[in-house]
Amino acid sequence: MSVADHTALTSLALSPLFGQVIMRQFTQQRRILVVPTVSLMAAMRAVDNVDELGRLLDNRVAVRWAGLDAPTAIRIGTTVPIVDDHLDWPLIAPVVFTAQNLDMPVLTAKPELYRGYKVEIANMP
Repeated sequence: MSVADHTALTSLALSPLFGQVIMRQFTQQRRILVVPTVSLMAAMRAVDNVDELGRLLDNRVAVRWAGLDAPTAIRIGTTVPIVDDHLDWPLIAPVVFTAQNLDMPVLTAKPELYRGYKVEIANMP
């Protein structure tokens, strides 16, 4: 089980065959990929083939969504500090918050984004 950030989702979408293999593994191994909605939003802006990303994530067995409503946004804003003046904090904070609350690693292609945060990292294969 992992929390996917925007870099992991972008990697899945940019390599559709790789994305299909990863999602098939998650399904077969009954692993869960938790996707914060802000990660999806950022990944959709980073890839040309948004339909492919949509197909990959349309997997009710392996994908769970972590939405960002007002009370959750307030909790994130008050509990996840800005580390090293990250300009990407609005993308990183919901991932960190979700990973910490679910006690799951962050699946990312850029582990350096999470230096200084108390989260386990799962590097994108």
